[in-house]
Amino acid sequence: MKRVFKPFAKEDMPLFLSWAKKPQVRDTWFQEGYEAINKYYEKIEGNGYDYAYIIYLDEKPIGYIQTSDLYAYRKKCKNPKGVFTHEAQGTFCLDIFIGEEDYLDKGYGTQIVTAFVDKLLKEFKAKKILIDPASSNKRAIRCYEKAGFKIIRKENDGVAECCIMEYINNSFEVVKWSNQVEKQAMALLNQYEDTSFFLLSNLNTYGPKLGEETYSADFKCLVKNKKVVAVFALTKIGNLLLQTDHLQDYSSLIVNECLKDSLQLKGVVADWGLAKPVWDYVKEQLFQLKETAYQKDILFKILLNDLPVQKSTFDICYLKADDYEAWNLLNNHFLHERGLYQAEDENLKHRRFIQDTEAKYLMGLFMHGKIISMAAYTAYVNKTGVIGGVYTLPEKRRQGYSQALIYQLLLDGKINKKMDKVILFTGEDNIPAVKLYEGLGFERIGYFGLLFGEYET
Repeated sequence: MKRVFKPFAKEDMPLFLSWAKKPQVRDTWFQEGYEAINKYYEKIEGNGYDYAYIIYLDEKPIGYIQTSDLYAYRKKCKNPKGVFTHEAQGTFCLDIFIGEEDYLDKGYGTQIVTAFVDKLLKEFKAKKILIDPASSNKRAIRCYEKAGFKIIRKENDGVAECCIMEYINNSFEVVKWSNQVEKQAMALLNQYEDTSFFLLSNLNTYGPKLGEETYSADFKCLVKNKKVVAVFALTKIGNLLLQTDHLQDYSSLIVNECLKDSLQLKGVVADWGLAKPVWDYVKEQLFQLKETAYQKDILFKILLNDLPVQKSTFDICYLKADDYEAWNLLNNHFLHERGLYQAEDENLKHRRFIQDTEAKYLMGLFMHGKIISMAAYTAYVNKTGVIGGVYTLPEKRRQGYSQALIYQLLLDGKINKKMDKVILFTGEDNIPAVKLYEGLGFERIGYFGLLFGEYET
């Protein structure tokens, strides 16, 4: 959803006054001892330290947010009150309420606070950001914690006990892929090559910028103290690819950055240890995203150096351009069966198929001229291939076709594509596939996450 902060104006007062009567606003903002309604007219006129805004989501006004320059407040106000009366220059506080009931308890608060903090850091050049929810307001405290605030002390503001919370930036910065970070970013990806293969492959295939292709993306890096600690990319189709240094949970930082994007975040594809906490955070923030796939797949690897050459007795060959309709039908069956189907522009999918056939990434096993089993290299980088899209018609399973096809695909990788290693993954509960891969010589090296959802309309 698009978030916009529009300066609080006189024409907003009728709406503001209607919100002020609602229990979730009245009982928190207008208790005896806090500011009276007429004080908000001063904010519209401008007092030199308060800056107030109406919050819009997709052009609908849903609440109010304000910030105060606490140093200016101390200097300009004759009788400063509250818990923030001794703050240094560059210190700001913020307050927020959501006036529309339909937007409560659905993760919007965290998104809004995160976006507003970004505004304070960039536009107001804030050095320190504080907030003081009532200690009893557990919902607000949790919201601010998820946005990066930490409780530093408790204090009575003259009306109630408050939790004084401070935004902890930790010197994190999100930067676009550039020459300045490329060397560090590539070193991180190559260090974790076995789980960074989709990021590396997308970089090789589409480059670091979003284009027309379904799986292209704007690559970004999370930097802490001038060191790249994570690389991530939200693809055009809505899948978040990521790799981190595993030293810290960066879920909120990465997801909150993606939520600023115009693309809808619909899934996470990554090492399971990274994918699960990111997906959990996504679901907290995007209540309207309904989970469609939650797969913890076993990650396998095989080294090809000692793979013996064995000629198959089956009709196995590369797919050609005129196999598109048959492949598309099987591929859709495969995606639906695994719960991984995502709508894709047919023209872009066809173009990708043609590119893959020209690169000889797609292979099929034919019987009487019909494809009954298929497999493909879905990524290829640094002499490492990734096999995916393995599917055999249900009535033809357990007859050795998938095993024969994958073996020929491995030989193709070794002989024709000069691969040293191949990776693939399959569901924990897919016992036949697990036995098949282990029988071919694959070894387990970890777990991979395929987590997807769709937005309710």
